[in-house]
Amino acid sequence: MTEEKFKEQWNKTFEHWLYQMQDEMQHKHIDNEQVKEAFKDLENADFKQDNWDLIENEIDDLDFEITEDIIEYLNVGWSSLLESYANWLEQKYECEKPTPQKPISLDNAVILDTETTGLGRTDEIVQIAIIDAVTGEKLLNEFVKPIKSIPNEASDIHHITNEMVEHCPSYKDIHDKILNIIKDKKVVVYNSDFDLRIINQTAAKHRVISDPNNGIDFKNTDCVMEWYSEFWGDFNDYFNSYTWQKLTSAAAQQNIDISDLTAHNALADCEITRRLIDSVNKKLSD
Repeated sequence: MTEEKFKEQWNKTFEHWLYQMQDEMQHKHIDNEQVKEAFKDLENADFKQDNWDLIENEIDDLDFEITEDIIEYLNVGWSSLLESYANWLEQKYECEKPTPQKPISLDNAVILDTETTGLGRTDEIVQIAIIDAVTGEKLLNEFVKPIKSIPNEASDIHHITNEMVEHCPSYKDIHDKILNIIKDKKVVVYNSDFDLRIINQTAAKHRVISDPNNGIDFKNTDCVMEWYSEFWGDFNDYFNSYTWQKLTSAAAQQNIDISDLTAHNALADCEITRRLIDSVNKKLSD
């Protein structure tokens, strides 16, 4: 192989490596540490140290001698590749860098939680609790008799049995009470998509509203689960989003004492959510 051909081959190799590195990171979350590491690699760039093993086995097939000028040529190409990659990473990071996360405002807010017969589209509420988001004052804590019986697998989680709700009010009996409490309030929920859906489908099942997809209009809501998952920062490259954390896991991650509470009880889960918000809000404010 001639010197000219050798240089042409390595120019193409450097170009290929750059595209390969960019392609690998194209759809991944970039943090500032990765950017710093890329510039550190650039600062310490040394082709002979980093890649010489790729050439050693081919030296006998070369029609020219590897001189210091050739090594310098390769160093320039290698440094240029690393510089292009580091700059590309920095630009990607700057474009995707999230704005600083804001605390959840608890002004004029309530925290809501439910326990249910299950997770599906025909399931319904068996307990609903609402507390004041600032003080933790109990505003509502009702056990509800569902139309369908509570499956054993649901009772195993929240420990609410059919016998416990046998003489409790139906959802229809407490619907207006719920609306009066949340009226003009911000509704804060850990996994709001689920709890607000289950309220509307329960209301429809008890014929309080006609359509679960066009029921109670929860205009002002905050999902604490999504907010906390961003704060915790466990980013999933495959789904391109932050991994949701269970409420009890989130409390443990923040060293929040919940020893006085029993999880998977709607009233207790409201209070765990309130303590979690207070803890994270303080860290975000600090």
